[in-house]
Amino acid sequence: MKKRKNLKHISPEEMEKILKLLKESGNALEVGNQFGRSYTVIWKIAKKNNIKLKRENLSKEEKETILNLIKQKIPPLDISKMVGRSYPTVIQVAKFNGVILRKNLISPKERERIIQLLKEKRNGSEVVRIIGRNVDVWKIAKNNNIRLKRSPVNSVEKEKILKLLENGENFIDIGKKVGRNHQTIKKIARLHGIEPKK
Repeated sequence: MKKRKNLKHISPEEMEKILKLLKESGNALEVGNQFGRSYTVIWKIAKKNNIKLKRENLSKEEKETILNLIKQKIPPLDISKMVGRSYPTVIQVAKFNGVILRKNLISPKERERIIQLLKEKRNGSEVVRIIGRNVDVWKIAKNNNIRLKRSPVNSVEKEKILKLLENGENFIDIGKKVGRNHQTIKKIARLHGIEPKK
């Protein structure tokens, strides 16, 4: 599949082809796949040009497949790719069946590992570094009555953070590099009068 691009980088020729196909088929997912664009980009083009899109009619089997994948805690975006349906369709199936979807889904096995690490380390940032995923370990700790230690930022860390802030990096990326929560980076930036660059 082609790499997806955003709306700003669509040439007039490509836009003309997209509009023609949208008017013929009315299927944003198919058109998006054909041009290497996301469903959302094609949907925005259709909306901007008053083109009515066809609703995706799902068979009972497709709905059951989507629900089973959701129950396996597979993220909705991955499910949409697996079943060949749009992301909003997967979300609608979940909502219609009373399933609440959460971002950053964690498997039960991974959750147990995080809880174990939190009990051993008592440091949220260190656990995030170990598991290699930016999940809300602080919320997991709170839900499991695990008190985390707050380790102060030392002068070497602060110097590195300030240098990265001056280079225009965002709070989340800096937090990942130094193993600190992005809110900590934000506080340091505010204390030193550094505005985040957009």
